[in-house]
Amino acid sequence: MNKKYLVPIVLIGATGIVGASILGASQVNAQTPLSGLATALAQKFNLNTNDVQSFLESYRQSHLQDALKARLDKMVTNGKITTSQESAIITEIDALRQKYFANIANMSDTDKKTAFQNAKVEFNNWANQNNIKLNLPIGPWGTRFGHFIK
Repeated sequence: MNKKYLVPIVLIGATGIVGASILGASQVNAQTPLSGLATALAQKFNLNTNDVQSFLESYRQSHLQDALKARLDKMVTNGKITTSQESAIITEIDALRQKYFANIANMSDTDKKTAFQNAKVEFNNWANQNNIKLNLPIGPWGTRFGHFIK
């Protein structure tokens, strides 16, 4: 990918839907949440759509993982969980991502909702069994359960 386009792609990717609408994306591919944006960026900057999609997904996952880690680090700093609990939470979330969301691009909306609900229940059961009290509104992903899920 041409490096002079990297900064604009990151900035537009960070703005999500707004960036896609500014670029005039008329149709959104339902494969992933960023498919429409990737297509619009690829067309706008004459890039390979798969390269842009891969970059955006990688950036998104990195950002979400960093945000989860920062949130858990704050909980460790505030004495709400230990560092070993933090590591266990990250490991469990990664396992749930693989179990429930590895094929999310091919899931129907109903299947996605069911997967989110099942992951939430499984995570909460795991947390209770491991005596981890997170006091979060829904799950480790915040107010929108799927926010940090792959």
